[in-house]
Amino acid sequence: MRGSTVATIFATVFGIVIAANAVMIWLAISSAPGLVTEHPFERGRAYNAELAAAAAQDALGWKAAVEWRDGVAEVQVTTRAGAPVEGLSATITALRPLGPDAPVELTLAETAPGRYAAALPLPRPGQWDLEFVARRGTDLVSATKRIIVR
Repeated sequence: MRGSTVATIFATVFGIVIAANAVMIWLAISSAPGLVTEHPFERGRAYNAELAAAAAQDALGWKAAVEWRDGVAEVQVTTRAGAPVEGLSATITALRPLGPDAPVELTLAETAPGRYAAALPLPRPGQWDLEFVARRGTDLVSATKRIIVR
């Protein structure tokens, strides 16, 4: 091979690498913002309170099963023995793990003993986290489920 051929091959290979890197940089910058939470330091400091709340829920023995089908969110709340938990004040919040979409929060109505539901049409396809929280007096139960809307 001649010197000019080697130089051309060398320049072409580096040009391909630089072009591929430029495309990857552009895709990274123009897609997800990377913001996971608004105030990460404060959330980290409050983590012990979250652990205490989880321990209190475990001691209470209530379980919540979150489902989403055809634009309706349903949650079944039961005791450790499997009996329905009635009379809760329940909400569900749908939020995107990443992206600019605002959270959608609804109050759930008790449709049967221990079963809470509400229409929850989600504005866009993709991944959503459904965060369920219910209270009765000082007792609290919560659950989260990630769903994929097509």
